[in-house]
Amino acid sequence: MCESGGTKDCFDAEVLPFYDNTYCTFSQCWLDNGTYEDCSCQYYEDYSTLYEAYATDAYPDVVDKCDIADCCTKAKESEDKIACMPKIFERMPSVAPSALKVVTEEVSGIEG
Repeated sequence: MCESGGTKDCFDAEVLPFYDNTYCTFSQCWLDNGTYEDCSCQYYEDYSTLYEAYATDAYPDVVDKCDIADCCTKAKESEDKIACMPKIFERMPSVAPSALKVVTEEVSGIEG
């Protein structure tokens, strides 16, 4: 989609540069067998470059992403870059929904 210019058919012109310069470069990195850490860091660096002018208290999300980009730049190895990534994966383990107690209790209460 990115290589064929298909993004222009999916997104408004005003947001197209964001997708072309962040998600498309992330996708290409991943397709080129880049590591999760390296591709993610590239995404945050691209994001920060695009929106650096907005990295103010009024836009804390941009500040956060630029902080991640700075951390990545300082990290020497891929293993060091993982420490820069948002901690979402630590809070939300990747397990089958049926393994979660809440889902299991809800499902067991359904009559069939």
